[in-house]
Amino acid sequence: MQDNIETLKKLEDSDFHGFTELNLSCPNVVGKPQVAYDFELTEKTINRSVFLLY
Repeated sequence: MQDNIETLKKLEDSDFHGFTELNLSCPNVVGKPQVAYDFELTEKTINRSVFLLY
């Protein structure tokens, strides 16, 4: 999750003005579950992501 937050911060600080997709159903790490299957972690990730934007 921290990687997602750091990436969103970098995008926020950049000149990028497009859309960003936060894909919580793709772990990209062998042996790690998908974040989207963990409802508490999904809520926490979305809340932190929205906080960065507003």
